[in-house]
Amino acid sequence: MFCKAFRVRASTAIKGSDRIVLTSDLFRVAFNCSQHVYTLWVYPDLLPVFSTWPPVLQKLAGGADLMLPGVVVPSSGFPQVERGTLCAVTLLGNRAPVAVAAAAMSTAEMLAAGMKGKGFAVLHTYMDHLWEYGDKSPPPTLAPLVADPAEKENAENEEEVEGKKPGNSFSTDTSQHLDIGDLSLKEQNSCAIVMGKEELNENGAEDDSTGAQQDAEDSRTPQEQMDALFNQCFFHALKCKVKKSDLPLLTSTFLRSHMFSCCPAGQQLDIKKSSYKKFSKFLQSMQHQKILQVKELTKGVESIVEVDWKHP
Repeated sequence: MFCKAFRVRASTAIKGSDRIVLTSDLFRVAFNCSQHVYTLWVYPDLLPVFSTWPPVLQKLAGGADLMLPGVVVPSSGFPQVERGTLCAVTLLGNRAPVAVAAAAMSTAEMLAAGMKGKGFAVLHTYMDHLWEYGDKSPPPTLAPLVADPAEKENAENEEEVEGKKPGNSFSTDTSQHLDIGDLSLKEQNSCAIVMGKEELNENGAEDDSTGAQQDAEDSRTPQEQMDALFNQCFFHALKCKVKKSDLPLLTSTFLRSHMFSCCPAGQQLDIKKSSYKKFSKFLQSMQHQKILQVKELTKGVESIVEVDWKHP
């Protein structure tokens, strides 16, 4: 919006009726302009925050909107926003916002779209002409928020225990291994729910099965439920979203564009709430079960290079 220079006149004659409209507009603009980058550097949590990669800033400052493939998917998931919500855009590794944008779709719509398309209409950025009307200072360096202390302590304790165990730390209990071939899909609200192959008879067995499944879920801890949700979305994504021609596939793309879109309505994947804590550890577990193979094709970037579609 402010990528082109604007001119401010010293004085302009206006009618009385126009004065009322102008006063109303000034209050509205004053409120909106309080959410520019200078204000957000002091109050970085004033707006819902979405992150992107540092090279994207140059495009945004040039007038481009933020597309969903350029949005970094955090392990804790996105904040919940509706279409038109004002949001702050940060660069990965720094909480200081570099842009203010309006969401082009809700969080649910972003995930349902497979993180494709325009995500945010950019209104104001660091280095644009509105920023030049300030003191022209650069963004401060604000460290990312520290994870919840209890969660962080649990993660550290688990890592210590894993470090003391000899050999592979992943469970080899075959009862926990899911089978791609034994999965079928039932569509519900544009999201798929992974079910077993057992067919339900017509004399009410479906209700009994649903009740039993609900009771089983209630008896599991939140961590076990999150593990199950990751398994469900993982196998659904492999069965219905990924093709052989898609390989090699970036692990980040697999999570963002495939697994997130397979999550049932009302639920959200959060790797930090699972027993794995990191998505790379989850994939290592699947690789240990010989379901897929992950390789680092370029330095620091992992890709899924092979999938055993007939995994027993």
